[in-house]
Amino acid sequence: MNLPFRRQEYYAVKGVRWSFETEVWRQDANGQGDTTSLVDSVPTAYPAGRTTPVRWQQAVFGPSLPDSRAGVPASDPQSWVFRDGDSLTVAVPMYADGGRDRLGLAVVDSEHTSLSRNGVAVGASDALGQQVFALPAGQAQYVLTKTVRRPAELYQLSTEIESAWTFRSERTPDGKATPQPLMTVRYEPALDERNQAPAGRFDVPVTVEHRYGVVPRAVVSLTIEASYDGSTWHPLAVRRSDHGWVAETDQPGGSLVSLRAHAVDSAGNAVEQTIHNAYSVR
Repeated sequence: MNLPFRRQEYYAVKGVRWSFETEVWRQDANGQGDTTSLVDSVPTAYPAGRTTPVRWQQAVFGPSLPDSRAGVPASDPQSWVFRDGDSLTVAVPMYADGGRDRLGLAVVDSEHTSLSRNGVAVGASDALGQQVFALPAGQAQYVLTKTVRRPAELYQLSTEIESAWTFRSERTPDGKATPQPLMTVRYEPALDERNQAPAGRFDVPVTVEHRYGVVPRAVVSLTIEASYDGSTWHPLAVRRSDHGWVAETDQPGGSLVSLRAHAVDSAGNAVEQTIHNAYSVR
C-alpha cells in the first residue's frame, strides 16, 4: 500500500495484548524493494467495544529508550545502554516515530559516537547500531555523544539527529548488564497524514522518556528551541501539561522545523538533543 493510507482492523481483546511492527519499503524501477523505516510497538491491551485510533510513521522521528521487547514480546528485556564491569555497551534506537513506547530503525548514511570521562576523551566509533567502550573503574561523569545522518534522497524529515547524554557511572558487577540513567526528549505534534503542521501558532506536546527499567528521577529543567531555517534558533515558551509539557511555536508556512531540547533530572543526569527537520509546515 502506498503512504499515506487508513484502514480499520478488528482484534480479539479478552486476555490478549497486541504488539505491532510496521515497515516502509521503497521499490525501484525493477520491482526490487528495500526497507527504509521499521517501527515496533510494545504489547498493548485495547478496550473492547471501542475504536482506538493508532498512528504509525508519524513525526517526530527520534531517539527512544522503551521496553526492548517491542516487536519481540517473548524475548527477555535488554538495556539499551548498560555497563558490565568496566565495559559500556551503547545501542540506542535513533528513529522511533512519534508514538509512545515505540522503537525504530532507519537507513543511515553515517553514525558517530564518542564518549568522554570528566572532560577527557575515552573513545569514539563510527560503527552502526552498537558501540562498546572500555572504562576505568572509578566513579566519574560521562558524556556520551551520538550523531546520525540519513540520506536526503530517502528522507525529508529527521535528516540529522545529535544527542549528548550526561550521567555518572562507576564499575558494576561483572556478568550483569547494569542500565545507565539516560533519557530522551519525545515530541507528539498533531500533524496531518503527510507529517505537516499548519502555519502560525502551534502547540507541540513534549515528554521526557527515561530508559525503560530505570527508576525515573524528576525533571527539574527543560528548555526547547526551534529553528525554521536550520541556522537561527528561537527559544520556545514551555508549559506543564497533564502528560508532560507543551512547547509553543509560531512557525512560518513552507518551513521545515528543527527542534533542540535540553533536559536535566534531579540526579544531575542530562540530555541535549537536536533533531534537524523534525516536521514540515504547510
